[in-house]
Amino acid sequence: MYDQKLIHTVGKWFALSHQASRRYSEKHGEQAAQVQMWDEIHDAILKGAPISEEDKAAMADPKQFGVIHGDINISNYFYVPEEETLFVFDWDQVQRGWYMWDFAQAIYFVFVTADTGDLFTGTGKFPECDPERFLAYIIEGYESVAGAGSVDREQLQRMIALRNYFVETFCREAIKQGDIPASMDGFCRIMLGYYEKKRAGFYDKKEDEGEKGGAGASE
Repeated sequence: MYDQKLIHTVGKWFALSHQASRRYSEKHGEQAAQVQMWDEIHDAILKGAPISEEDKAAMADPKQFGVIHGDINISNYFYVPEEETLFVFDWDQVQRGWYMWDFAQAIYFVFVTADTGDLFTGTGKFPECDPERFLAYIIEGYESVAGAGSVDREQLQRMIALRNYFVETFCREAIKQGDIPASMDGFCRIMLGYYEKKRAGFYDKKEDEGEKGGAGASE
């Protein structure tokens, strides 16, 4: 979460893949149109998700919307630091979606980790987890390829929110349906607990307490 070269490389990969996607859609529009839409994955659990008018309009803009990987996370790529190269795999969630929706997948969980630390073991926060620094690095990598201003910051924030909506909706549906692997059940219950605490302001309170403790210690 603090390796600038790695994060920069991830950002560059996104920009390069989005450029390739635009070229593919321009050359093979008929085939691209057959790829599933972003709200059709996982049995269409995102049908009816809250989308802004700006993002609805962006779906008709090939500069903002096209064929994407859809699931870039640290378990779906291999990084070669000597070459600053990313090898991406696990393409089973390829979809048509906003490029910033694709980008947000690699970002949203850093904010979760900043709130919780190790969400699965409860061992406390990671001092080196700085989501704003991560965001700056990954955008820097993206824009080093796609150009300054190519990342719509406001749209990216909306897509990070939509990623959280997706994860919460997915987890609720998975537990409701049952018959899921124990590891997935555990993950979903942990994430649902996180979202409930987040809405209740639990993590904001912890930050306030930390600030008060720090002030007291310095006196």
